[in-house]
Amino acid sequence: MLQPMAIAVIGGLTYSLLLTLLFLPVAYSIAMDRKERWKTEDKLITKTAG
Repeated sequence: MLQPMAIAVIGGLTYSLLLTLLFLPVAYSIAMDRKERWKTEDKLITKTAG
């Protein structure tokens, strides 16, 4: 009777650990790289148009 609940708890802890330690830092890094690339491209467009 407690085994299904234990499996759910362990699965939830594992999922939250992977989400926090792997997925979120990678997603943040990708977002920041794209933001920097966008700023660089915007400066180049402004420089050539101005």
